[in-house]
Formats: sequence, C-alpha cells, structure tokens
Amino acid sequence: MPTKFRPSEIIRVKGQGTKTNHYYIKNMTNNELLEYVNSNNAIPKRRLKCINELQSRKGITLVHAKELSLDGKKVIKTVTFG
Repeated sequence: MPTKFRPSEIIRVKGQGTKTNHYYIKNMTNNELLEYVNSNNAIPKRRLKCINELQSRKGITLVHAKELSLDGKKVIKTVTFG
C-alpha cells in the first residue's frame, strides 16, 4: 500500500453519488512536503514519512541546520535542492 499523508475523504456530490479523495504522499509536490517538514506543528511520525519521501526523490538532499532567528522569528532550514 502507498504511504498516506492523511485519511481519505468521501465527498457526496448531489446528483452524482460519492467521490473519494485519497491523500498519498507520492502525489504531493516537493514544496508541500517541505512546508510540512519545516512547520512547527508537524506530527513526528508524519514528518518522518515526508522526509523519507523527499530522500527517495531524485535531486533532493537533506541538510540539517541549527535554528536561526531573524527579527524574533525562528527559521529552520532543513532541505536544499541539489
């Protein structure tokens, strides 16, 4: 089974029946995965799934860096494209 990012949704469309939306990690863009990895409220298990998916894609290398503070805001740089 493919790795899911979040549970599937079943949407009822009036006059057409139901439609199922699946949220697989392989269908997400690099930017969406990077935003989730760098967010402060990321669930650790889901964050690790995103990191593993980014590592499996070509042209992406992970670089772990310390937290930087700019004007009181914390910025974490973890991923670069190579």
